[in-house]
Amino acid sequence: MILIMKNKGWTMRRSCEKLFLMCAVCLLAFGCGCDALRSRRLNKLKQQLEERSVSLEDRNGRLNLTFTGCSGATVDETFQLLMPFAEQVDEVSFEGGDLRGIALEVPNAFSPYYLTLRACTVDSSSLARISGLGNKLEILSLTNVRGVEPQLLLRTWSGMETLTAAYMNISDGDLQGAFDSTSIVRLNLMGTQVTGELFDNPEDWPRLKSLSLLRCPVSSRGLSSIVELPELQGLELSDTHIENVGQAPEKKLYLADLVLRRAVVSQELSRWFRDAVVPASLWAEGAAIAPADFIEMVNGWAEDLVLIDCRGVDMSSAGETMRVRDLSHIKVLYAQECQLKDDFVEALAALNTLVNVDISGNADISWPAVQKLFDLESLQNLTLPSHLREHVDGGFAIIHGTSVFVHEDVVP
Repeated sequence: MILIMKNKGWTMRRSCEKLFLMCAVCLLAFGCGCDALRSRRLNKLKQQLEERSVSLEDRNGRLNLTFTGCSGATVDETFQLLMPFAEQVDEVSFEGGDLRGIALEVPNAFSPYYLTLRACTVDSSSLARISGLGNKLEILSLTNVRGVEPQLLLRTWSGMETLTAAYMNISDGDLQGAFDSTSIVRLNLMGTQVTGELFDNPEDWPRLKSLSLLRCPVSSRGLSSIVELPELQGLELSDTHIENVGQAPEKKLYLADLVLRRAVVSQELSRWFRDAVVPASLWAEGAAIAPADFIEMVNGWAEDLVLIDCRGVDMSSAGETMRVRDLSHIKVLYAQECQLKDDFVEALAALNTLVNVDISGNADISWPAVQKLFDLESLQNLTLPSHLREHVDGGFAIIHGTSVFVHEDVVP
């Protein structure tokens, strides 16, 4: 009897296992079938949208929607077609086009986290319609939007963490009170008339970590206010020309990134930067700065720098005047076309933290000086000028564990 009961129990367990396995297979097949059906429907929809100059990109089940030069009628038709996939739309971009007259009767079904308007024409009515897409907005990008006052444009949305308001006639005064500054983490105002005086009350920007004022008329007062921002980590001042800077603040601001590409940096300004901030990464490609001023600035931050991008900056005297050995944490060096000499390259051989070095475009560097870099166990990538190709077969080699590339000069 006991044996019979055991056999029955074993048989029942086996039956349950088979049933469970069959259910799992069925669910898997159903899931695969749904995925295949969704894929077919999306592909068909993509073809329909391409005829309307609308791009639909599928990224692991999340959809990015881009309208290029579309009219309001096309936008309305597209959102109607996308209704079955409304909850999957993460990004919506309007690139060019006249959006006046848009109806957008189904915006509440769509809640993208990323919204872009670039070179579009809108009016107050169409703007109100589009604003319905902002229920869960985290990133808002507005570039060269025409048809309404910038203040109205900025007041339309709130609560986003990342805001780009670029290449529009916006001043510091226009931005004050136009949106909730306490929610902003990343702010890009490139190509506007902002001087930086918007930040005269740093406490109004408690979360701001990244700020770009590329091609903005930044003033001395504005710069002094910016470095008082309590959480700022990244500052871009590329293509700026700041004059008559005042006294540096007593407390230095530690930055992850200071970006000065193509900026005009006088001796006065370079010394102000040296005394006011301490960056971990310095991006100074093409900066208009005197060689001595740049080297003095780097020397002031030597022990804190992890990355230096000095492409196009004259570094011919760096071997003699830069405290290279004090760059004790440097990992990345981009020094293309810097008129480097062998003494600087040989000094780099003492930096056992270097991981990535590009010294291409420097015609005075010799192979014997370069060979000393191969003793660095940390060095993973090294890019050399084209005149050293004869030492690197085929333009690429692995030497002492370092990937060595030879840069090909571009012939105009």
